[in-house]
Amino acid sequence: MGLLVLYVIGMTAISTYGLLCLLWPGRAYKVTRAWMFLVRAQRPDTDWEPYIRRLVPPRPIGLLVFLMGLWALRPALLSLFKILVPAHR
Repeated sequence: MGLLVLYVIGMTAISTYGLLCLLWPGRAYKVTRAWMFLVRAQRPDTDWEPYIRRLVPPRPIGLLVFLMGLWALRPALLSLFKILVPAHR
């Protein structure tokens, strides 16, 4: 059950990031900068802007990431629903 919850959280994060890249690329850029905080702290002398820009895909790829995240979430949500709601007999 714990791994299923972790999987759902991870796929939700990926799907949300894809939606951000699709609808709000500027906000996706800010989220990517926040994710890269620890890496940037290890190497403060490096210019990280080109790497951060590469991590924000164009809008069609954002749509693809969003749809793939939803597709990956579907089986997990169905099995989670089966666990939480017992079958009626």
